Amino acid sequence: TRGAGRVLDDLGAAGAVQFSGSGPTRHLRLPGNTLQIRGEAVCASIKGIPFEPCFNLDKRDERSFRGSVSGMSFAYCDFHHQGAAQMLLARAGVHPRSLRAPERTGSVEISARAETPPGEGT
Repeated sequence: TRGAGRVLDDLGAAGAVQFSGSGPTRHLRLPGNTLQIRGEAVCASIKGIPFEPCFNLDKRDERSFRGSVSGMSFAYCDFHHQGAAQMLLARAGVHPRSLRAPERTGSVEISARAETPPGEGT
């Protein structure tokens, strides 16, 4: 799965995602206050989903962080700031690092790509 998006100042989000890396691109928008900061995690309150997915954010350096699904530390993506366009790239991995989460300031634009390890998924 890959996508690009922006976290807005009101803690909403907007972007596009392409599931399994092929097929149609789907555009989405999450209203303000959908995202919530809970300690070192970012959680999403999405109508119609019976749970609130949370992501642990581990700061790696001033230009990158790792996001892992809470309770599933093997499922993570690395994000890297890539200059003026504020593009962040992601790749899936196996073991997330344990560092402090970055402070959130203003809006951030991201582009993400998560690859499924061989033998997992279709």
